[in-house]
Amino acid sequence: MTLNSFSDQYPSLTKRLFEARKNGRIAHGYLIVGDQPQKLESFVNAWLQVVLCSSPKENGDACGVCKYCEQISKGHYPFYKEVKPHSKMRQIRVDDILALEHFLHLTSDGKYRVAVIWDADRMNIQTQNAFLKTLEEPLERTIILMVSQNPSQLLATIRSRIQTIALLDNKTLYDYPQFESVKDALKSFLPGAGALVATQTTRAIQDTLDEIKHLADVDAKAALKELKQDLENMEPSIRKAKEAEAEAMMQSRYRAQRELVISTIHTWFSCLYMHSLKVKKEVMPHPEFQELLPYEVDPFRIRQALETTERFVQEINFNVDEKLMLESYCQQICKKA
Repeated sequence: MTLNSFSDQYPSLTKRLFEARKNGRIAHGYLIVGDQPQKLESFVNAWLQVVLCSSPKENGDACGVCKYCEQISKGHYPFYKEVKPHSKMRQIRVDDILALEHFLHLTSDGKYRVAVIWDADRMNIQTQNAFLKTLEEPLERTIILMVSQNPSQLLATIRSRIQTIALLDNKTLYDYPQFESVKDALKSFLPGAGALVATQTTRAIQDTLDEIKHLADVDAKAALKELKQDLENMEPSIRKAKEAEAEAMMQSRYRAQRELVISTIHTWFSCLYMHSLKVKKEVMPHPEFQELLPYEVDPFRIRQALETTERFVQEINFNVDEKLMLESYCQQICKKA
């Protein structure tokens, strides 16, 4: 896929990038944001081909056949390094960034040295702080692409130092544990479905939230242990502030994942409501839910359920008993008329 193939959906973006390449104004770093992993990967490869191409087309796009275009296409470009999350907690650690920084300082015969950080939001706070210097003091002939589906988890100091490219579609990737279990429960989660369905839906959602919370706690302990090793020689007040900052970051990760779970429920009722109004499937957003839609639903009751869900979304962010609120909400939705 070429960069020009993105021009129909993102005309101003592709024009800006072609002009940057033509005028030699390629930034040292880009934050590429989107909600479709395959599209993000295709865009990264297409943009790198444009950056490296030795025989660009008249419109500015990559030729696709020169040595460098083929190397990017086949994954053989010699001055390329990528970083991805690893382990069950899917984290990018400080050691990963240190290895990347070592790579960026190696010689490259005057060629571009390329670094791609996939799921960049999976860097913990210590890793992000360690990476700041690289962004603040960019090396010549270096391009760093940070790819994220959840950029709000990146520090503002990170986001402010690189250019953002947004490739958003009207679809969401529900990247959290047990999504399929939640999705399966939603098929029956309808107004008037009864107490049994309410209990089953509550259990499916709560099990997911418990798993997310467990992973966040494990990650927080690992991050704090790693952080404390680097803070031993700092002033106590600075060390305490850094530790508090790290704990806050981990808590925000849990809240972000919880919001994604709750967003799944809200999206379900939004799709149900549009379906009840006979909106055609081909123009409805969130096609990932279309296979779950029942044959026919009552628009009035679905609208009531959507309003109840919207209140739930707002109230869950306050200091409340999460489990009790979830149980009450599911019972309200499934209560028989």
